Amino acid sequence: MPAVPFGPRERGGIDLTSSAMHGDDLWTLLGNTQIAVVHRGKPFAEATILANDLLDGEPVLKFLSTPYGLVAIGDGAVGLVRTADRPQASPK
Repeated sequence: MPAVPFGPRERGGIDLTSSAMHGDDLWTLLGNTQIAVVHRGKPFAEATILANDLLDGEPVLKFLSTPYGLVAIGDGAVGLVRTADRPQASPK
């Protein structure tokens, strides 16, 4: 199993200061050009790796989990990446 590459993004590592837990997933930058999504309880080797171009082709610099969903913040751009699951209304 490969080691998780912690360290500066500029050197291809994971910088947890830019990460956010949203639901059961950790969204983090993997270097400057990729995003890793790691499901709770799964090893990093099973992470989903995405290109870091979620903001209309612009890179994400930081993730923020809010009650409304997962927000990606870039340089002059902000976008909702994943919406929050709405609680089911109880029948009256």
